[in-house]
Amino acid sequence: MTFLELPRIGGTALSTLEILTAADLIIDDRTLAVRHYFAKHTADLPQTMVTQLQTWLVVMIEGSRQAPRRRARHPQTAHLHILGMSPHPVNVGGNGAPVPD
Repeated sequence: MTFLELPRIGGTALSTLEILTAADLIIDDRTLAVRHYFAKHTADLPQTMVTQLQTWLVVMIEGSRQAPRRRARHPQTAHLHILGMSPHPVNVGGNGAPVPD
């Protein structure tokens, strides 16, 4: 059976992956979307900063029992934190100075 046949029998690729993963019959090695988003939005930062932020992302998603300690969070939570860190657009006047709101 292929994944293309699953809808015909009432299954989905996701449900099949969950079952096989729970039975330790498959290793889900897909890259989380938040990791792609993170890489895209940190590409222009200095390498030292990217390394520190990568440590934060790993601890955020996978959790850590040693410093820095944190329980694992859902990848969407990490995505929301990254959105909060993103620079916000600034209204700029003709001379390049920010315009007050």
